[in-house]
Amino acid sequence: MKIYSEIRQSAYNALTTNWKPAVLATLILACVYIVIYGIGYCGGQNGSATLSFITFVLNICIFVPLLFIFKIAMLGFYNGYADDTVKNMLDTFKTKYSRYLVLSLLIAVYTFLWGLLFIIPGIIKSYAYAMTPYIAAENPELGAEECINRSMKMMYGHKWELFVLDITFIGWYLLIIVTCGIASLFVAPYTELARVEFYKELKSEPQIVEAQEV
Repeated sequence: MKIYSEIRQSAYNALTTNWKPAVLATLILACVYIVIYGIGYCGGQNGSATLSFITFVLNICIFVPLLFIFKIAMLGFYNGYADDTVKNMLDTFKTKYSRYLVLSLLIAVYTFLWGLLFIIPGIIKSYAYAMTPYIAAENPELGAEECINRSMKMMYGHKWELFVLDITFIGWYLLIIVTCGIASLFVAPYTELARVEFYKELKSEPQIVEAQEV
């Protein structure tokens, strides 16, 4: 496994070589988020249960699977399809929506249920499921449960490493706050590409541990 600075540098080099498609894909994701939660904000201000319900439905049916597909688009970006990032993200949303809706919702439900035990188990499980988007993209023949199980197997003994990798971006997260979210257009694809690099590193290691129960 590369050290964290090497993983971040690889991600940074990939992004800065051709940053525009990644930033545009992030902008699309951000716009969807703003519209959906803008509706929710209006509902909250007006005390409208209908608008709040619409926000919930749109979040579940649009934003959650789109975020999942965004992660897959960053895998394609890293694999040499940078110029087609936006096209691939939108095409995937149109053609494989149901598959990734099911996967993203399963992960959300499992994480929520573990979180009911206490917040820490929920966080741990979210890291166990972290490789699911990439596994699903590279193995279209696999069912949702198998993709999740393979992610758990791959992340066995590596959840803390990914958590630390995320923490190393804390300065960039602070930049997002300082810039009122504008910096996220660069930081979001940067951190996602770092996770892709982490996935590539894990794939190169022998997987000998059986997956745990979801």
